[in-house]
Amino acid sequence: MRRSRAVSAALITVVVGLLAGCTTTLTPLPPVDRDVPPPAADRDAAEVRTRLAALDPCALLDSETSADLGIDDGDKWRELFSCVLHERVRVEVYSELGQHQRFWEDEIALAGTKAYRNSEKLGRCAISIPVDHEHAIVFSQDTDYGYDCAEPEAFASRAVQSLSADSSTYQRRDDDGIVACDVFAPLVGTPPTGMVIEPREGLGASLDRCGLWREDDSGFVAVHPEKGLLFRYSEPLQTLRADGRFDDYPLLTIDGTDVLLFSSDPDDEADDDGSCRLLWDAKTASARSDGDVIRAEVEAATCTDAIALAEEAVPAVKAAKPAQASGPVPLYSADENDGPAVGACADALSPAERLCAPVPDSVEIPDAPAEVMMESEADPTVLCAAARSTVQDEFANPGLTGVTALREATLREDDEAVCEFVESRHSLVVRLQASTGTLDSVAPAGASFTEVNGHAAIIGEAETEGWNSNRRAQIALGEATEPGYLDIEIVARPDRKQGTWEGATVDTSPLDLIEELSAALTDKLLE
Repeated sequence: MRRSRAVSAALITVVVGLLAGCTTTLTPLPPVDRDVPPPAADRDAAEVRTRLAALDPCALLDSETSADLGIDDGDKWRELFSCVLHERVRVEVYSELGQHQRFWEDEIALAGTKAYRNSEKLGRCAISIPVDHEHAIVFSQDTDYGYDCAEPEAFASRAVQSLSADSSTYQRRDDDGIVACDVFAPLVGTPPTGMVIEPREGLGASLDRCGLWREDDSGFVAVHPEKGLLFRYSEPLQTLRADGRFDDYPLLTIDGTDVLLFSSDPDDEADDDGSCRLLWDAKTASARSDGDVIRAEVEAATCTDAIALAEEAVPAVKAAKPAQASGPVPLYSADENDGPAVGACADALSPAERLCAPVPDSVEIPDAPAEVMMESEADPTVLCAAARSTVQDEFANPGLTGVTALREATLREDDEAVCEFVESRHSLVVRLQASTGTLDSVAPAGASFTEVNGHAAIIGEAETEGWNSNRRAQIALGEATEPGYLDIEIVARPDRKQGTWEGATVDTSPLDLIEELSAALTDKLLE
């Protein structure tokens, strides 16, 4: 188990005068180290790539479904690992589908297989079938046809049924399925510190490209790798030059192969986009009958580096073999975990960054309100367990499940863990935190105090700007000047099927329950 860092607190003793007239000692306890589970293991990346590369993308747009939909099956445009049918439905056998994207897409089941449907706010439908924690087979619709999932969902549904039963139906019958990373990674070896080898170019993942990328925690995503390799279908280089394309660029000979140096000014050692590229005809394209070839390209920050890479890549590409199926295509059943988050943490925003931990079913809960406050401040797991049934009852939602996590996704050493109740639609979060401090010490300037069941309280107004609406209440254990209070926050967000795109709407009606929830939790925890 991973131990989260917690805030240190001095042990001080204060006396709380309860309404009954007796006194109870309220002592801030040392923060408890939460047991944060390690992330769930992902599938072997190379194995996943190999199995997907062995698929014929155009076979995934099958003739039976085409006939059912009334689409001409003969009009397909093939790329190495994607296919477009009649300029209206596209399939990519290996595309980016990160955890944040999954969080804001509608999770659906196709023939018992987990899949995701993107937001209608994007104007085009995409059905993604996850294959590991970060990638998916994606069936999408051309934007000219508006948002209509009937066609991509029909092809995706037929595909998962066949892939689950016998993936040989969709195996390639050509030799074009060479995975770029299978060739590129051995040329690079172990990446330098701060660098990773990834199957992508620019912002999208694909099996026909691979690069050495600089890791960046700032959120900035580089468009060009430090160096990389890609494959694509193309007319032969000789044909392109004969037609006046690329004829101004010099040819080199590497391992007996003509290699074109593509740079606006080789003396400056870089093209206008900050990289230097070399390209050559790698092999005849066996899946195309029009004389096309598979073109290989390498790029690097300087032409010196690009040429050095090409000198290794040209013979390596000649020796490369297409991917061979080594087993069934890896899919997920509808109820199977397809990410690193464990349990209900999959429904918490940024669970890894916030060190999320599920709340066990069985947690020892003290009886006295003062003890509940002290132990809940030290360990929000106790607060979640104590409040679970009340929160579920007030929202009439038994699916609200407790987790503990840092309040913000900052990984600051002084950040505090809180209790959160999350649910599968991602449109509602109930956040609770206990404190042995005094309510008056945290009250905003000019705050109006009220009472909830005889306890001093502050009930805030709803904040509804943007996609993250919220309303907050703070309830004292006794008077506002006495130690101990409960912080309650209701957060309303768009339903996951809308995402956070422009035009997404938020149902803010749960915010109206702040008074009822405050009263119920006061009765449950503070009396």
